[in-house]
Amino acid sequence: MGARDQRQSDGGRTKNSRIREISSAPWERQPKERLVDFEGFVVYRDMSNRSVEAVGIALGKKADSFGSTSQRWKWVDRALAWDNELDRRVREAEADALVKMRERQINIALGMQTAAGSELKALVDTVKSLDAQAEMAGIKRAPFLKMRDLVRMIEAGTKLERLNRDQPSDIIEGTGTVVPIAPGGAQVVMYWPKNGNKPKGRT
Repeated sequence: MGARDQRQSDGGRTKNSRIREISSAPWERQPKERLVDFEGFVVYRDMSNRSVEAVGIALGKKADSFGSTSQRWKWVDRALAWDNELDRRVREAEADALVKMRERQINIALGMQTAAGSELKALVDTVKSLDAQAEMAGIKRAPFLKMRDLVRMIEAGTKLERLNRDQPSDIIEGTGTVVPIAPGGAQVVMYWPKNGNKPKGRT
């Protein structure tokens, strides 16, 4: 919901339950501000196309009824402050929604890893059992293609989790080359040799 779209609902709430309250917030009723003057400001504040003349007409008065009042009580500045407040609320709501989305995606990623890991363990146990049976029978067992799919699922879940934790999505395999880990991010030296040992001469 945009800032302008929120005016009517917030303005209506102010008219019904808060119009008599005094507040330091510039979009609320100010100390010593007459109720009739604040009512005029509320109409002005909540307009899509603000016009002091339109306020008078909307309240059944002359078009120039609130000219001096609007200047005295700084309607333009107060309405701008209200716009900024609505924009802040929208940004805050969007940030909260983003956090919740990332939490959901992380939970999905963890669930994917857990499910795939459990299935992979069961598959490994099955393969070991079949290997033992094949060895006893003196035959060669056909390879399992399902393991490849499980590994892909683990990789997908891991990548999704890392992306939502602001980590590089891929682990680089190499011998100490400086590589970027994210667009515009830092660079690091990563050691990931196939033999599990650091390259010679590296510390």
